[in-house]
Amino acid sequence: MRFSARAFLPASLCAVVVALTAAACAPSENANSNTTATTNVSPPTTATPVQTLSEVERPQKIKDLMASRGAQDEAKPTLRFVEPRNGASIAGSTVKVRLALGGDLKGYQPHKDPATGMGNHIHVILDNQPYEAYYNLGEPFELRNVAAGKHTLRVFASRPWHESYKNDGSFQMVTFTVAGGGDATKPTTTATGQTMADNRNAAANHNANSANANAANTNAAAAPEGKDMPASQGGDVDPSKALLTYSRPKGEYKGADTDAIMIDFWLSNGRLTGDGGDYRVRYTVDGGEAKYLDQWAPIWLAGDSMDSMINAERKRTLFAALASEAAACRRCAAMCGRTAVLSERNGDPSARVMFVGEAPGRQGGDRTRVPFSGDQSGRNFARYLDSIGLLRADIFITNAVLCNPRKESGANRKPTGAEVKNCAEFLRRQIGLVDPRVVVTLGAVSLAALSAVAYHEFTLRECAGRVVEWGGRLLVPLYHPSPQVLASHRREDAQLRDYRAVARALGREALSQHA
Repeated sequence: MRFSARAFLPASLCAVVVALTAAACAPSENANSNTTATTNVSPPTTATPVQTLSEVERPQKIKDLMASRGAQDEAKPTLRFVEPRNGASIAGSTVKVRLALGGDLKGYQPHKDPATGMGNHIHVILDNQPYEAYYNLGEPFELRNVAAGKHTLRVFASRPWHESYKNDGSFQMVTFTVAGGGDATKPTTTATGQTMADNRNAAANHNANSANANAANTNAAAAPEGKDMPASQGGDVDPSKALLTYSRPKGEYKGADTDAIMIDFWLSNGRLTGDGGDYRVRYTVDGGEAKYLDQWAPIWLAGDSMDSMINAERKRTLFAALASEAAACRRCAAMCGRTAVLSERNGDPSARVMFVGEAPGRQGGDRTRVPFSGDQSGRNFARYLDSIGLLRADIFITNAVLCNPRKESGANRKPTGAEVKNCAEFLRRQIGLVDPRVVVTLGAVSLAALSAVAYHEFTLRECAGRVVEWGGRLLVPLYHPSPQVLASHRREDAQLRDYRAVARALGREALSQHA
């Protein structure tokens, strides 16, 4: 059986597809294969980026909430339909749902905390529609504007964070038929008569709907809970066969709620292989790799959060503005005819490691527009990166001086102290924008240039190939990869040893991120 839902997960608008599948040698017949419980939202307008999601522990805030509830999480609530009765025929488009709560409750009672908007509740699912939370069992829950025809209604008890109770009796299902159901040519209203939508012209009545909704809020205490239901029909459900009812994720997730997303469902008339049964639950996210659940329990998935996506986009925008400013700089008279080597080709502005060289070479970065590429220094640098498994895509690379300094003959020259000082603000802003955890300097000029960003007294002779603390980051000073340096100051084998310090620094940084 396939149960799909769309929800905002950490990195994108994400489709979660959950299916109950028979394990090898288990019966494959399933009369409920077309029944669903679905959450609908607008599809993405652009291609969904690939997400890397992993299973994680319950978020700490959920653990804290569980601890504050005493014995409630050990409760075994049971439900019984008072109305509608199974097989009932209902005249009119409003269906009132009344439930009786029993069982070993241990303090469990549905109730919404007005301060937090959370509380124990009952999931109410009509046909293939998303569930609705039902808090006040003392008043009926109204399904309004229900279409004529046959419908299936499912309910089960839930915790404040929407995790279902999975004991016998918590899940109940009835089917009923509506005669003279909702009329799509007439407005949808609340129980108090306030117009919620003019179904003939929804766009034209958007502002009126908002005003009516505000007016309805003033009578919220008197109006029963409920939902105006879109047109739907119940499938043919065999209550004696295995049935998976999907419930989470649902809707839009923001802020801290994107840190970990729960997948939860209700399973009836079947057991998973890990619980001694014949079934497995197969789930996919955004059409990615299929994974399986062998025990009936919720799982929590984590990946890149929406906040990190927004931050990355903000970085790209700010970096583009910085690159434009550098291109227009005319502070150094000797280099007014040069163009700063700073663009998106420098690397990922969210990289956790940043390399800082001396200045673009005439045959290298000044020609290719990519630092350390196109000349022998660039080829040496690429070889050293490869020795520790780093790719260009993994790093951001820049220079202490963004333009190529040349002699009158056209040959490269060392940048002057004034030229380094003139570019210091660009270097400071690049480091602040990329915010790397590890900074690697290539040569004495770049190491000295860092003093204008955060003062230090490190020397290349004393600190080459070491990992040191600098400005709240890890710093690895290295020799420049030019052929001249290789011949006179730091041979190939020593350079390769030095680059292992970069790998060590990244390993330390990775550990600190998970501390």
